[in-house]
Amino acid sequence: VFECIRTTTFKNIHFVALGDPVNTEIPNVSFIKSTSDERLLSIIYAAADAFLLPSREDNLPNMMLESLSCGIPVLATPIGGIIDTIETGFTGILSAEVSVSAIREILIEFDNGKFSFDNTAIRSFAVQNFDLSVQAKKYIKLYSDILS
Repeated sequence: VFECIRTTTFKNIHFVALGDPVNTEIPNVSFIKSTSDERLLSIIYAAADAFLLPSREDNLPNMMLESLSCGIPVLATPIGGIIDTIETGFTGILSAEVSVSAIREILIEFDNGKFSFDNTAIRSFAVQNFDLSVQAKKYIKLYSDILS
């Protein structure tokens, strides 16, 4: 992904990466040290316009759910539970495939303002589908159905 960022000119995007810098000479990228402080993480998510999730393998990543819970759209690759969660134009943008060129395409679409996102609707979607009480009820129903 850093190669995509390094070789593409974006008009309105500045990237913020959590963790130690891989290479500090990447244009338009700032690094923030990793943190496990949930309040600080929610502030970081809320300050973003979008969250980039370029996964090659994943199921239902917590980072995606955290971003959606903060009302932030997710730009992601079409794998695992991401496919069932990210709806292009509503909760984010799903790339056509898992490749650097496909990620570049969704970043360019986002940079050009192709989609307009409703942060309140994104947060509502996350709460309605992934709140812990909702998940607990689904597990109870699943186990009840199995035992019936």
